[in-house]
Amino acid sequence: MRVLIADDNRSLAESLAALLRTRGAAPTVVVDGDDAAGRVRSGGFDALLVDLRLPGTSGPDLLAMPEASGLLRLAMTGYDTNENIDRALAAGASAVLRKPFALPELYEALGLGERTAPTGFDFSRVAAYGVPPSRRGSLDAVCTITSFGDPERFRSAVAETRWDAAIVSPGPEEDELVEDLHGLDPDLAVVRSPDAARLVDAIQRTGDARDRSDRLVELEDAFAGGTTARLLVDDTPPTLRRWNGRAQGLLGFHPEQLRAAALSELDADPARETLDDLVGRARASGETEAAEVRVRSLASGDLTVLARAHVVGARDATVLELSDPPTADRHHEALQLLGLTAAGVAHEIRNMLGGVSGSLKLLADRLEPESEPSELLGRVRDRVAQASAVVNDLLDFARPVTLRMRAVPVTMLLEAAAADARDAAGPNMTVTVDVHDPSMRILTDPARLRMALTDLAHNAIRATGGEGALRFGCRRRGAWVDVEVADDGPGVPLEARDRIFEPFFTTHSTGSGLGLANVRKVAEAHGGSIALAPGDAGARFVITLPTRPRGAES
Repeated sequence: MRVLIADDNRSLAESLAALLRTRGAAPTVVVDGDDAAGRVRSGGFDALLVDLRLPGTSGPDLLAMPEASGLLRLAMTGYDTNENIDRALAAGASAVLRKPFALPELYEALGLGERTAPTGFDFSRVAAYGVPPSRRGSLDAVCTITSFGDPERFRSAVAETRWDAAIVSPGPEEDELVEDLHGLDPDLAVVRSPDAARLVDAIQRTGDARDRSDRLVELEDAFAGGTTARLLVDDTPPTLRRWNGRAQGLLGFHPEQLRAAALSELDADPARETLDDLVGRARASGETEAAEVRVRSLASGDLTVLARAHVVGARDATVLELSDPPTADRHHEALQLLGLTAAGVAHEIRNMLGGVSGSLKLLADRLEPESEPSELLGRVRDRVAQASAVVNDLLDFARPVTLRMRAVPVTMLLEAAAADARDAAGPNMTVTVDVHDPSMRILTDPARLRMALTDLAHNAIRATGGEGALRFGCRRRGAWVDVEVADDGPGVPLEARDRIFEPFFTTHSTGSGLGLANVRKVAEAHGGSIALAPGDAGARFVITLPTRPRGAES
């Protein structure tokens, strides 16, 4: 539909034109009544949308032109008299829209109401920084704008609320703010000027990105968790969108290497059937396809795996399941069975230890303090407490991780973990916090993440004997955040590095060997991972988390 829009408020007219283009219309904007009259005489339009008050030829006179008699004619006004409105209706206007009008009203009047705007622009919510009301022009007719003058409040709003687009006004903080927004909400499109057409385009792009993300979240149950390595790919050529912790452990890639990578990057032998080939066959047949495929693994070198592919959603979304080498399968199943068995036994043991501990306390109250029997009983109570701690570790490991997500300042979280570490380490260890961006906030379960960081810190304190330096750090890398705990102690023995995250494995004479396994569970529950980073001295553990974890509401 070819629409002539005549309004002396150019900003409003351009905004309406941008919105009509999203409905497939072809609008032309003029700001003068005489110009509009000349275009009507020239023809080539299907509809007129004119303001009643125009310089030159008035709106009612435009509507009454003989050349306009065969066109769909609409009028709009903000404060005109009833007499002028009646003139417009008498001149052939099928409707008079009173500003500010709802966009569905305009779409319906133009016969575009049966189509659905991709994101419902008239209900869109936009966060703006550095855009005063005087510069917003007619943008309020496009969407609902919330302005922020403080950059920290702006960042917090984006971290905690789902917006349809954002405007960042040019200034000294512009580039840094845009980078932060992409980290806090990768789906959010950002424009750098209050231009209506660009804003509408940004709302459209945000809507498309959210559609993709929501679709992938809906498919989460198809591949997340479980004992099978699963990858989710879509598009052509197939591109990685999601993976579970089992897949990451099998392949050994850093999350940043997997994010949006082409599936072909995992193929180790293009001379034989590849993952790309397998996905193509599954998409063509609509059935589950399987083949032995050689894949790259940074953890174990190239591996031959049995790969199964099946299409699970629109736009060729495909789940790939990779079976581990048989020995690894048996090993994992044995660990899983051992964990379940240990959890069942742990419940019974904890009940018995509770009774023993209570009896020992009653006995201790009857003994003379500092006597030999009292000291002996004290050592027994210490052993019971250690056994209780091991049992609690077993139960924590067997219990599924449930997250309660919040947007929290990273600095505050790390300072809390550092305070815990200082209390445990004593005066001979220096504990510091190093955050690249002190204003950074992340979506996480703060209690769970703090507990994981504290576990890592206690390992470092034990390894260093409570002396030396311990550092907590955090740095954002695109859509990921690296949270580090590093010490300058002796480091992890080379022969133990491949096994330190295995349940029940420990290099110490005491403990359950479940501390690092529980930390890994927390990281993977967030959709992230943990790794021992290479280095010449000390140990540096890196928990990699997505800035917007699976299941987090914004």
